Amino acid sequence: MSDARRVLADAAPALVLTLPLPPLRLHPNHAMNRGPGRTKLVRQARRDAMLAAYNDRPVRPFAACEARITVHLENLRRPMDGDNILAWCKNQIDGLTDAQIWVDDAVVQWLPARVAPCAKGEQPHVTVFVWPADAGGTGGQG
Repeated sequence: MSDARRVLADAAPALVLTLPLPPLRLHPNHAMNRGPGRTKLVRQARRDAMLAAYNDRPVRPFAACEARITVHLENLRRPMDGDNILAWCKNQIDGLTDAQIWVDDAVVQWLPARVAPCAKGEQPHVTVFVWPADAGGTGGQG
């Protein structure tokens, strides 16, 4: 682990966003990932993420940052691949760009995605943790 990653692992995130779980049909391994009706799901997932994050956005969008996605699921039958988690949440990442969390999703260095069980009584959801790239700086926080 690099020094920067070690610092980020210990530092509190500058921003924590809670988003709705994307539709299962948008998961890259889902049997019905292609076909009619998918475009509507893509637009809705992007819009839901934008609306969920809009009030928590920084004063200025992050010009460079590191982020981690954690997907909280009710039953974890088998492990999920981190790359598939990012692909599943791609429309939500675009929604966060629309909400001006960061300048563009190209400026985000993604840390390995995680899957965690939901707490008792909690609905499945996605949590996005964001750290400024210069772990000691202000990032987009003003």
